[in-house]
Amino acid sequence: MSGKIRRGTVEGLYGRERHINKMRIFEKKQIPNLLSILRFLMIPCFALVFFSSFPYHRVYALGIFVLAGITDVIDGYIARKHNWITEFGKMMDPLADKLMQATAFVCIAVKTRIGIFLAALICVKDILMLAGGIMLAKKGAKDLVVSKWYGKLSTCILAVTLGVLILSYENEKLAIIMAVISAGAMLFALLMYLILVYLKFLIKTDISADKTSEQ
Repeated sequence: MSGKIRRGTVEGLYGRERHINKMRIFEKKQIPNLLSILRFLMIPCFALVFFSSFPYHRVYALGIFVLAGITDVIDGYIARKHNWITEFGKMMDPLADKLMQATAFVCIAVKTRIGIFLAALICVKDILMLAGGIMLAKKGAKDLVVSKWYGKLSTCILAVTLGVLILSYENEKLAIIMAVISAGAMLFALLMYLILVYLKFLIKTDISADKTSEQ
């Protein structure tokens, strides 16, 4: 009888330890999600600081923007390294990035026409990317989230452009130069995605369909 009690106690303690370990893993798994939520909180802070009038407010606004970018890199690295990828994170992480970029562009657009141009260009690019993704989904593509070097390059150039405009949007010549560079990088990335991702997939699908029909 005492042996059964002892065995039951050990099993109970073991089960409780397993439960605690699972809870710890669950809590750690939420770290990337918490960083994404933190970026959401940075968005209104950025706008408030950008439009404020205290000394060096644009420097502080740039600091918030850069910090948001750093948390984006960190949460992506942690999620991939430890396989802490969640459905919440898949949805909230890119949404936080897009909203931060959109907020920065809207803030700059209020101050200069260059911001309006860049915001319109990004909207066109995102609409075309979305349309391409929907088309691939109808064709049976399973993984539409592709991250290529040219996409990352375009994103980095855009981030640098935003940083420069946050500090020096009144410098029209510099703003135009950065806008042209960003526009060229975005168009290049869009064409590369069109050729190397969308068209490649469509051609591959057509070839597979022809082989199937021949059999």
